Amino acid sequence: MSYEPKTDWVDYDPLNPSNPNAIPTAADMIRIEEGINDAYNGTGTFGTTTNISNAYSLTFTNPFTSLPTGLKITFKCNADSSGNTTLNIDGLGAKSIKNSNGENVTELKNGGIYTVVYDGTNFIQQGEGGVGSFFGSGSDGVLNTTGNLTLTSTLNGGAVVKEYESITINAGNTLTVSNPCQGLILYSKGDVVINGTIDMSQKAGIAPNGNIIPMLITKVKSNLTTKTLEKYYQLTTILESIIGGSGGNGGYGGGYDGSTGRSSGGTAGSGRQNLGGFGGGGGGGGAGNQAGANGGSIYHRECLGYPTKYSVNGYSTYSETSSPGVGGHGSFSRTTPANATLSENGIPRGAGSGGAGGNWASSGNNTFTGSNVSEYCGGFILIIAGGNINIAGTIRCNGGNGSNGTDVTSAASGTNQKAGGGGGGGGAGGGCIMLVHAGTLTNNGTIQVNGGSGGSGGTGLFSENGGSGASGSAGTILTQKL
Repeated sequence: MSYEPKTDWVDYDPLNPSNPNAIPTAADMIRIEEGINDAYNGTGTFGTTTNISNAYSLTFTNPFTSLPTGLKITFKCNADSSGNTTLNIDGLGAKSIKNSNGENVTELKNGGIYTVVYDGTNFIQQGEGGVGSFFGSGSDGVLNTTGNLTLTSTLNGGAVVKEYESITINAGNTLTVSNPCQGLILYSKGDVVINGTIDMSQKAGIAPNGNIIPMLITKVKSNLTTKTLEKYYQLTTILESIIGGSGGNGGYGGGYDGSTGRSSGGTAGSGRQNLGGFGGGGGGGGAGNQAGANGGSIYHRECLGYPTKYSVNGYSTYSETSSPGVGGHGSFSRTTPANATLSENGIPRGAGSGGAGGNWASSGNNTFTGSNVSEYCGGFILIIAGGNINIAGTIRCNGGNGSNGTDVTSAASGTNQKAGGGGGGGGAGGGCIMLVHAGTLTNNGTIQVNGGSGGSGGTGLFSENGGSGASGSAGTILTQKL
Protein backbone atom coordinates (compact mmCIF):
# COMPACT_ATOMS: atom_id res chain seq x y z
CA MET A 1 0.00 0.00 0.00
CA SER A 2 1.29 3.44 -0.80
CA TYR A 3 1.37 6.08 1.89
CA GLU A 4 -1.30 8.71 1.44
CA PRO A 5 -1.21 12.12 3.12
CA LYS A 6 -3.33 12.57 6.23
CA THR A 7 -6.92 13.58 5.75
CA ASP A 8 -7.89 17.23 5.61
CA TRP A 9 -10.01 16.94 8.71
CA VAL A 10 -10.49 20.02 10.86
CA ASP A 11 -11.80 20.47 14.36
CA TYR A 12 -15.57 20.74 14.61
CA ASP A 13 -16.61 24.38 14.38
CA PRO A 14 -20.03 25.06 15.87
CA LEU A 15 -20.15 28.28 13.86
CA ASN A 16 -19.72 26.27 10.67
CA PRO A 17 -21.38 22.90 11.35
CA SER A 18 -21.84 22.18 7.66
CA ASN A 19 -18.04 21.91 6.97
CA PRO A 20 -17.76 18.32 5.57
CA ASN A 21 -14.11 17.95 6.58
CA ALA A 22 -15.08 18.11 10.23
CA ILE A 23 -17.06 14.87 10.03
CA PRO A 24 -15.29 11.50 9.33
CA THR A 25 -16.94 9.51 6.62
CA ALA A 26 -17.21 5.75 6.13
CA ALA A 27 -14.56 5.95 3.39
CA ASP A 28 -12.16 7.63 5.82
CA MET A 29 -12.67 4.89 8.39
CA ILE A 30 -12.20 2.10 5.80
CA ARG A 31 -8.98 3.70 4.64
CA ILE A 32 -7.70 3.80 8.23
CA GLU A 33 -8.55 0.14 8.69
CA GLU A 34 -6.80 -0.80 5.47
CA GLY A 35 -3.70 1.10 6.52
CA ILE A 36 -3.60 -0.63 9.90
CA ASN A 37 -4.10 -4.03 8.28
CA ASP A 38 -1.37 -3.46 5.70
CA ALA A 39 1.08 -2.19 8.29
CA TYR A 40 0.38 -5.18 10.53
CA ASN A 41 0.64 -7.83 7.80
CA GLY A 42 3.21 -6.13 5.57
CA THR A 43 1.01 -6.69 2.52
CA GLY A 44 1.33 -3.12 1.37
CA THR A 45 5.08 -3.44 0.74
CA PHE A 46 5.33 -7.06 -0.32
CA GLY A 47 5.06 -8.46 -3.82
CA THR A 48 6.52 -10.80 -6.40
CA THR A 49 8.83 -9.32 -8.99
CA THR A 50 8.81 -9.50 -12.74
CA ASN A 51 12.05 -9.12 -14.63
CA ILE A 52 13.84 -8.48 -17.88
CA SER A 53 17.28 -10.02 -17.35
CA ASN A 54 18.67 -8.44 -14.15
CA ALA A 55 16.18 -5.55 -14.10
CA TYR A 56 13.42 -6.42 -11.62
CA SER A 57 10.10 -4.61 -11.16
CA LEU A 58 7.35 -4.48 -8.54
CA THR A 59 3.87 -3.04 -9.00
CA PHE A 60 1.59 -2.48 -6.02
CA THR A 61 -2.21 -2.27 -6.00
CA ASN A 62 -1.94 1.11 -4.29
CA PRO A 63 1.06 2.48 -6.20
CA PHE A 64 3.75 4.66 -4.73
CA THR A 65 4.04 8.13 -6.18
CA SER A 66 7.56 8.66 -4.83
CA LEU A 67 10.29 6.74 -2.99
CA PRO A 68 10.87 8.19 0.46
CA THR A 69 14.23 7.58 2.10
CA GLY A 70 13.91 4.70 4.54
CA LEU A 71 11.21 2.90 2.55
CA LYS A 72 11.39 -0.83 3.28
CA ILE A 73 10.28 -3.31 0.62
CA THR A 74 10.11 -7.09 0.86
CA PHE A 75 9.77 -9.09 -2.33
CA LYS A 76 9.79 -12.63 -3.66
CA CYS A 77 12.20 -12.99 -6.58
CA ASN A 78 10.74 -14.54 -9.73
CA ALA A 79 14.01 -15.50 -11.49
CA ASP A 80 17.73 -16.00 -10.85
CA SER A 81 19.95 -13.01 -11.55
CA SER A 82 23.14 -13.23 -13.61
CA GLY A 83 24.79 -9.90 -12.84
CA ASN A 84 24.26 -6.50 -11.20
CA THR A 85 20.61 -6.12 -10.24
CA THR A 86 18.14 -3.20 -10.18
CA LEU A 87 14.63 -2.77 -8.74
CA ASN A 88 11.90 -0.52 -10.17
CA ILE A 89 8.95 0.24 -7.87
CA ASP A 90 5.71 1.27 -9.59
CA GLY A 91 7.54 2.65 -12.61
CA LEU A 92 9.44 5.26 -10.59
CA GLY A 93 12.78 4.25 -12.11
CA ALA A 94 15.32 1.45 -11.74
CA LYS A 95 17.51 1.69 -8.63
CA SER A 96 20.58 -0.47 -8.03
CA ILE A 97 20.36 -3.15 -5.36
CA LYS A 98 23.49 -3.11 -3.23
CA ASN A 99 24.66 -4.83 -0.07
CA SER A 100 25.63 -3.05 3.13
CA ASN A 101 29.19 -2.66 1.84
CA GLY A 102 28.09 -0.75 -1.26
CA GLU A 103 28.69 -3.65 -3.63
CA ASN A 104 26.25 -4.64 -6.34
CA VAL A 105 23.97 -7.55 -5.47
CA THR A 106 24.31 -10.23 -8.14
CA GLU A 107 22.90 -13.38 -6.55
CA LEU A 108 19.12 -13.09 -6.39
CA LYS A 109 17.55 -16.54 -6.59
CA ASN A 110 14.19 -17.65 -7.95
CA GLY A 111 11.83 -18.04 -5.01
CA GLY A 112 14.08 -16.16 -2.60
CA ILE A 113 12.56 -13.63 -0.20
CA TYR A 114 14.55 -10.38 0.08
CA THR A 115 14.16 -7.18 2.07
CA VAL A 116 15.63 -3.90 0.85
CA VAL A 117 15.66 -0.36 2.25
CA TYR A 118 15.86 2.73 0.02
CA ASP A 119 18.67 5.06 1.11
CA GLY A 120 17.72 7.89 -1.23
CA THR A 121 19.86 6.52 -4.09
CA ASN A 122 19.92 2.73 -4.01
CA PHE A 123 18.05 -0.17 -2.45
CA ILE A 124 20.22 -1.73 0.28
CA GLN A 125 19.74 -5.44 0.83
CA GLN A 126 19.22 -6.31 4.49
CA GLY A 127 20.84 -9.20 6.33
CA GLU A 128 23.73 -9.49 3.88
CA GLY A 129 26.59 -8.14 5.97
CA GLY A 130 29.86 -9.92 6.58
CA VAL A 131 32.39 -10.65 3.90
CA GLY A 132 32.14 -7.40 2.00
CA SER A 133 35.78 -7.51 1.05
CA PHE A 134 35.36 -10.47 -1.28
CA PHE A 135 35.93 -7.83 -3.93
CA GLY A 136 38.31 -5.69 -1.92
CA SER A 137 38.03 -2.26 -0.39
CA GLY A 138 39.04 -0.31 -3.48
CA SER A 139 41.77 1.31 -1.38
CA ASP A 140 44.27 1.22 -4.25
CA GLY A 141 41.96 3.25 -6.48
CA VAL A 142 41.35 2.76 -10.18
CA LEU A 143 44.04 0.93 -12.15
CA ASN A 144 44.15 2.08 -15.77
CA THR A 145 47.64 1.39 -17.08
CA THR A 146 49.56 3.85 -19.24
CA GLY A 147 52.66 1.65 -19.52
CA ASN A 148 54.27 -1.42 -18.00
CA LEU A 149 53.69 -1.77 -14.25
CA THR A 150 55.95 -3.79 -11.94
CA LEU A 151 54.62 -4.18 -8.41
CA THR A 152 57.21 -4.50 -5.66
CA SER A 153 57.60 -7.97 -4.18
CA THR A 154 60.08 -9.57 -1.79
CA LEU A 155 62.20 -12.39 -3.19
CA ASN A 156 60.65 -15.66 -1.98
CA GLY A 157 58.30 -13.61 0.19
CA GLY A 158 54.53 -13.39 0.55
CA ALA A 159 51.93 -12.67 -2.09
CA VAL A 160 51.40 -9.18 -3.49
CA VAL A 161 47.80 -8.09 -2.76
CA LYS A 162 46.14 -5.06 -4.40
CA GLU A 163 42.57 -3.80 -3.91
CA TYR A 164 41.32 -1.69 -6.82
CA GLU A 165 38.03 -0.04 -7.69
CA SER A 166 38.43 -1.37 -11.22
CA ILE A 167 41.26 -2.75 -13.35
CA THR A 168 42.15 -2.02 -16.97
CA ILE A 169 45.38 -3.39 -18.44
CA ASN A 170 45.67 -1.64 -21.76
CA ALA A 171 47.07 -3.18 -24.95
CA GLY A 172 50.87 -3.23 -25.03
CA ASN A 173 51.14 -2.92 -21.22
CA THR A 174 52.34 -5.67 -18.85
CA LEU A 175 51.56 -6.04 -15.15
CA THR A 176 53.96 -8.20 -13.12
CA VAL A 177 55.96 -8.27 -9.87
CA SER A 178 59.60 -7.47 -9.25
CA ASN A 179 60.69 -10.76 -7.64
CA PRO A 180 59.46 -14.36 -7.42
CA CYS A 181 57.04 -14.67 -4.51
CA GLN A 182 53.94 -16.55 -3.39
CA GLY A 183 51.64 -14.94 -5.92
CA LEU A 184 49.71 -11.91 -7.19
CA ILE A 185 46.17 -11.34 -5.84
CA LEU A 186 44.08 -8.64 -7.52
CA TYR A 187 40.75 -7.52 -6.08
CA SER A 188 38.40 -5.35 -8.13
CA LYS A 189 35.10 -3.95 -6.87
CA GLY A 190 34.12 -3.39 -10.50
CA ASP A 191 35.12 -4.78 -13.88
CA VAL A 192 38.49 -6.20 -14.92
CA VAL A 193 39.51 -5.55 -18.53
CA ILE A 194 42.71 -7.19 -19.79
CA ASN A 195 43.76 -6.02 -23.22
CA GLY A 196 47.46 -6.20 -22.32
CA THR A 197 49.27 -8.82 -20.23
CA ILE A 198 49.35 -9.98 -16.62
CA ASP A 199 52.50 -12.09 -16.31
CA MET A 200 53.64 -14.28 -13.41
CA SER A 201 55.74 -16.61 -15.53
CA GLN A 202 58.86 -17.78 -13.67
CA LYS A 203 57.68 -15.79 -10.64
CA ALA A 204 57.09 -18.58 -8.10
CA GLY A 205 59.21 -18.24 -4.99
CA ILE A 206 61.22 -21.14 -3.60
CA ALA A 207 59.62 -20.92 -0.16
CA PRO A 208 56.69 -23.29 0.50
CA ASN A 209 53.24 -21.79 0.08
CA GLY A 210 51.59 -23.79 2.83
CA ASN A 211 48.10 -22.51 3.65
CA ILE A 212 48.90 -18.82 3.43
CA ILE A 213 47.35 -17.94 0.08
CA PRO A 214 43.76 -19.08 0.78
CA MET A 215 43.58 -16.95 3.92
CA LEU A 216 44.20 -13.82 1.87
CA ILE A 217 41.06 -14.05 -0.23
CA THR A 218 38.87 -12.17 2.24
CA LYS A 219 38.92 -10.02 5.33
CA VAL A 220 36.50 -11.69 7.70
CA LYS A 221 34.18 -9.47 9.71
CA SER A 222 32.30 -10.43 12.84
CA ASN A 223 28.75 -10.49 11.46
CA LEU A 224 29.15 -13.33 8.98
CA THR A 225 25.99 -14.81 7.55
CA THR A 226 25.56 -18.38 6.41
CA LYS A 227 25.63 -17.28 2.79
CA THR A 228 28.91 -15.40 3.03
CA LEU A 229 30.47 -18.21 5.04
CA GLU A 230 29.60 -20.56 2.21
CA LYS A 231 31.37 -18.23 -0.24
CA TYR A 232 34.43 -18.06 1.95
CA TYR A 233 34.76 -21.80 2.46
CA GLN A 234 34.01 -22.47 -1.20
CA LEU A 235 36.93 -20.31 -2.35
CA THR A 236 39.22 -21.50 0.41
CA THR A 237 38.59 -25.15 -0.43
CA ILE A 238 39.19 -24.57 -4.12
CA LEU A 239 42.40 -22.62 -3.56
CA GLU A 240 43.76 -25.24 -1.20
CA SER A 241 43.22 -27.87 -3.88
CA ILE A 242 44.77 -26.02 -6.81
CA ILE A 243 48.08 -27.66 -7.71
CA GLY A 244 50.60 -26.45 -10.26
CA GLY A 245 52.22 -28.57 -12.93
CA SER A 246 54.92 -31.12 -12.11
CA GLY A 247 58.55 -30.42 -12.91
CA GLY A 248 60.46 -32.43 -15.51
CA ASN A 249 63.05 -35.06 -14.65
CA GLY A 250 66.70 -34.24 -15.18
CA GLY A 251 68.67 -35.76 -18.05
CA TYR A 252 71.31 -38.43 -17.52
CA GLY A 253 74.98 -37.55 -17.38
CA GLY A 254 77.01 -38.94 -20.26
CA GLY A 255 79.08 -42.04 -19.51
CA TYR A 256 82.86 -42.11 -19.32
CA ASP A 257 83.00 -44.62 -22.18
CA GLY A 258 79.96 -44.27 -24.35
CA SER A 259 76.92 -45.22 -22.30
CA THR A 260 79.06 -47.01 -19.74
CA GLY A 261 79.09 -45.10 -16.49
CA ARG A 262 76.04 -42.94 -17.02
CA SER A 263 74.74 -41.07 -14.02
CA SER A 264 71.01 -40.66 -13.41
CA GLY A 265 69.08 -37.47 -13.78
CA GLY A 266 67.16 -36.30 -10.74
CA THR A 267 63.48 -37.08 -10.26
CA ALA A 268 61.26 -34.02 -10.43
CA GLY A 269 58.74 -32.91 -7.86
CA SER A 270 54.98 -32.82 -8.29
CA GLY A 271 53.14 -29.52 -8.49
CA ARG A 272 52.98 -27.36 -5.40
CA GLN A 273 49.97 -25.64 -3.88
CA ASN A 274 49.16 -22.78 -6.28
CA LEU A 275 52.69 -22.94 -7.78
CA GLY A 276 54.63 -25.00 -10.33
CA GLY A 277 56.72 -27.97 -9.24
CA PHE A 278 60.51 -28.20 -9.18
CA GLY A 279 62.53 -29.88 -11.93
CA GLY A 280 65.16 -32.53 -11.29
CA GLY A 281 68.87 -31.82 -11.68
CA GLY A 282 70.88 -33.15 -14.59
CA GLY A 283 73.38 -35.92 -13.96
CA GLY A 284 77.10 -35.20 -14.00
CA GLY A 285 79.26 -36.49 -16.83
CA GLY A 286 81.62 -39.39 -16.26
CA ALA A 287 85.42 -39.45 -16.72
CA GLY A 288 88.21 -41.96 -16.22
CA ASN A 289 86.38 -45.02 -14.99
CA GLN A 290 83.80 -43.29 -12.81
CA ALA A 291 80.32 -41.94 -13.39
CA GLY A 292 79.48 -38.40 -12.40
CA ALA A 293 77.17 -37.63 -9.53
CA ASN A 294 73.48 -38.28 -10.00
CA GLY A 295 71.28 -35.24 -10.48
CA GLY A 296 69.42 -34.03 -7.44
CA SER A 297 65.88 -35.35 -6.97
CA ILE A 298 62.99 -33.54 -5.32
CA TYR A 299 62.05 -35.52 -2.21
CA HIS A 300 59.38 -33.15 -0.88
CA ARG A 301 57.32 -31.21 -3.38
CA GLU A 302 57.45 -27.92 -1.43
CA CYS A 303 61.19 -27.98 -0.68
CA LEU A 304 64.22 -27.26 -2.81
CA GLY A 305 67.80 -28.01 -1.84
CA TYR A 306 70.94 -25.91 -2.03
CA PRO A 307 74.40 -26.78 -3.43
CA THR A 308 76.97 -28.49 -1.25
CA LYS A 309 80.69 -28.77 -2.04
CA TYR A 310 82.64 -31.98 -1.78
CA SER A 311 86.40 -32.46 -1.24
CA VAL A 312 87.86 -35.71 -2.57
CA ASN A 313 91.30 -37.30 -2.96
CA GLY A 314 92.81 -39.65 -5.48
CA TYR A 315 92.74 -40.50 -9.11
CA SER A 316 89.00 -40.39 -9.65
CA THR A 317 85.77 -39.40 -8.01
CA TYR A 318 83.06 -41.60 -6.74
CA SER A 319 79.42 -41.25 -7.72
CA GLU A 320 77.22 -39.19 -5.40
CA THR A 321 73.69 -37.88 -5.35
CA SER A 322 73.29 -34.13 -5.37
CA SER A 323 71.01 -31.88 -3.37
CA PRO A 324 67.39 -31.60 -4.56
CA GLY A 325 67.14 -30.01 -7.99
CA VAL A 326 70.88 -29.45 -8.32
CA GLY A 327 72.91 -30.72 -11.25
CA GLY A 328 75.43 -33.41 -10.44
CA HIS A 329 79.12 -32.65 -10.45
CA GLY A 330 81.13 -34.27 -13.19
CA SER A 331 83.55 -37.04 -12.44
CA PHE A 332 87.25 -36.31 -12.87
CA SER A 333 90.38 -38.36 -13.30
CA ARG A 334 94.05 -37.40 -12.97
CA THR A 335 97.41 -39.02 -13.46
CA THR A 336 98.86 -37.78 -10.16
CA PRO A 337 96.99 -38.05 -6.86
CA ALA A 338 95.95 -34.66 -5.57
CA ASN A 339 93.19 -32.95 -3.67
CA ALA A 340 90.29 -31.44 -5.60
CA THR A 341 87.13 -29.57 -4.65
CA LEU A 342 83.99 -30.47 -6.52
CA SER A 343 80.82 -28.44 -6.50
CA GLU A 344 77.37 -29.47 -7.49
CA ASN A 345 76.57 -27.75 -10.72
CA GLY A 346 74.56 -24.57 -10.81
CA ILE A 347 71.86 -23.03 -8.67
CA PRO A 348 68.33 -24.43 -8.81
CA ARG A 349 65.49 -21.91 -8.68
CA GLY A 350 62.67 -24.14 -9.72
CA ALA A 351 63.71 -25.77 -12.94
CA GLY A 352 66.59 -28.23 -12.54
CA SER A 353 70.20 -27.22 -12.94
CA GLY A 354 72.23 -28.94 -15.62
CA GLY A 355 74.94 -31.41 -14.64
CA ALA A 356 78.64 -30.70 -15.02
CA GLY A 357 80.64 -32.47 -17.67
CA GLY A 358 83.35 -34.98 -16.83
CA ASN A 359 86.85 -33.58 -16.35
CA TRP A 360 90.49 -34.61 -16.80
CA ALA A 361 93.50 -33.03 -15.18
CA SER A 362 97.12 -34.19 -15.16
CA SER A 363 98.18 -32.90 -11.74
CA GLY A 364 97.68 -30.29 -9.05
CA ASN A 365 94.68 -29.15 -7.10
CA ASN A 366 91.65 -28.39 -9.26
CA THR A 367 88.19 -26.98 -8.67
CA PHE A 368 85.34 -28.05 -10.91
CA THR A 369 82.37 -25.75 -10.43
CA GLY A 370 79.39 -25.49 -12.73
CA SER A 371 77.84 -22.11 -13.41
CA ASN A 372 74.44 -22.97 -14.84
CA VAL A 373 71.52 -21.24 -13.15
CA SER A 374 67.99 -22.46 -13.74
CA GLU A 375 64.80 -20.44 -14.01
CA TYR A 376 61.90 -20.20 -11.55
CA CYS A 377 58.63 -22.11 -11.58
CA GLY A 378 55.31 -20.78 -12.85
CA GLY A 379 53.67 -18.42 -10.35
CA PHE A 380 50.15 -17.76 -9.14
CA ILE A 381 47.49 -15.22 -10.20
CA LEU A 382 44.16 -14.80 -8.40
CA ILE A 383 41.67 -12.20 -9.67
CA ILE A 384 38.48 -11.59 -7.66
CA ALA A 385 36.14 -9.23 -9.51
CA GLY A 386 32.88 -7.78 -8.28
CA GLY A 387 31.92 -7.09 -11.90
CA ASN A 388 32.82 -8.66 -15.22
CA ILE A 389 36.16 -10.03 -16.40
CA ASN A 390 36.90 -9.37 -20.08
CA ILE A 391 40.09 -10.82 -21.58
CA ALA A 392 41.36 -9.84 -25.01
CA GLY A 393 45.03 -9.93 -24.00
CA THR A 394 47.08 -12.50 -22.08
CA ILE A 395 47.28 -13.93 -18.55
CA ARG A 396 50.18 -16.31 -18.03
CA CYS A 397 52.04 -18.24 -15.34
CA ASN A 398 54.46 -20.33 -17.37
CA GLY A 399 57.27 -22.36 -15.81
CA GLY A 400 60.94 -21.69 -16.49
CA ASN A 401 63.37 -23.78 -18.50
CA GLY A 402 65.92 -26.17 -17.06
CA SER A 403 69.52 -25.13 -17.56
CA ASN A 404 71.76 -26.92 -20.05
CA GLY A 405 74.30 -29.53 -19.09
CA THR A 406 77.93 -28.49 -19.25
CA ASP A 407 80.04 -29.36 -22.29
CA VAL A 408 83.42 -31.09 -22.03
CA THR A 409 85.86 -28.93 -23.94
CA SER A 410 89.36 -30.34 -23.45
CA ALA A 411 91.39 -33.37 -22.35
CA ALA A 412 94.71 -33.60 -20.55
CA SER A 413 97.88 -33.38 -22.66
CA GLY A 414 95.93 -33.62 -25.89
CA THR A 415 95.25 -37.32 -25.40
CA ASN A 416 92.01 -38.99 -26.42
CA GLN A 417 90.83 -39.28 -22.86
CA LYS A 418 87.07 -39.66 -22.67
CA ALA A 419 84.50 -37.69 -20.68
CA GLY A 420 80.72 -37.51 -20.84
CA GLY A 421 78.64 -34.34 -21.09
CA GLY A 422 76.45 -33.16 -18.25
CA GLY A 423 72.73 -33.88 -18.30
CA GLY A 424 70.18 -31.10 -18.83
CA GLY A 425 68.03 -29.92 -15.94
CA GLY A 426 64.31 -30.65 -15.91
CA GLY A 427 61.86 -27.87 -16.76
CA ALA A 428 59.76 -26.22 -14.07
CA GLY A 429 56.04 -26.83 -13.76
CA GLY A 430 53.46 -24.30 -14.92
CA GLY A 431 51.71 -22.24 -12.27
CA CYS A 432 48.05 -21.60 -11.40
CA ILE A 433 45.48 -19.00 -12.47
CA MET A 434 42.09 -18.56 -10.81
CA LEU A 435 39.49 -16.05 -12.01
CA VAL A 436 36.59 -15.33 -9.63
CA HIS A 437 33.80 -13.08 -10.90
CA ALA A 438 30.40 -11.87 -9.78
CA GLY A 439 29.43 -10.81 -13.30
CA THR A 440 30.36 -12.50 -16.55
CA LEU A 441 33.66 -13.89 -17.83
CA THR A 442 34.49 -13.29 -21.48
CA ASN A 443 37.75 -14.73 -22.80
CA ASN A 444 38.83 -13.81 -26.32
CA GLY A 445 42.50 -13.78 -25.36
CA THR A 446 45.10 -16.24 -24.04
CA ILE A 447 45.46 -17.89 -20.63
CA GLN A 448 48.69 -19.90 -20.21
CA VAL A 449 50.18 -22.13 -17.51
CA ASN A 450 52.71 -24.03 -19.64
CA GLY A 451 55.58 -26.04 -18.19
CA GLY A 452 59.15 -25.03 -19.01
CA SER A 453 61.39 -26.91 -21.43
CA GLY A 454 64.11 -29.23 -20.22
CA GLY A 455 67.72 -28.17 -20.66
CA SER A 456 69.88 -29.68 -23.38
CA GLY A 457 72.56 -32.23 -22.54
CA GLY A 458 76.16 -31.11 -22.66
CA THR A 459 78.56 -32.30 -25.36
CA GLY A 460 80.86 -35.16 -24.39
CA LEU A 461 84.51 -35.52 -25.46
CA PHE A 462 85.25 -38.83 -27.19
CA SER A 463 82.23 -40.13 -25.32
CA GLU A 464 78.50 -39.58 -25.26
CA ASN A 465 76.60 -36.37 -24.73
CA GLY A 466 74.46 -35.84 -21.68
CA GLY A 467 70.74 -36.46 -21.97
CA SER A 468 68.23 -33.60 -22.23
CA GLY A 469 65.99 -32.84 -19.29
CA ALA A 470 62.25 -33.42 -19.58
CA SER A 471 59.79 -30.55 -19.85
CA GLY A 472 57.60 -29.55 -16.93
CA SER A 473 53.87 -30.14 -17.18
CA ALA A 474 51.09 -27.58 -17.47
CA GLY A 475 49.56 -26.04 -14.36
CA THR A 476 45.94 -25.32 -13.50
CA ILE A 477 43.38 -22.77 -14.74
CA LEU A 478 40.12 -22.39 -12.83
CA THR A 479 37.19 -20.00 -13.08
CA GLN A 480 34.50 -19.52 -10.44
CA LYS A 481 31.35 -17.43 -10.54
CA LEU A 482 30.22 -16.09 -7.18
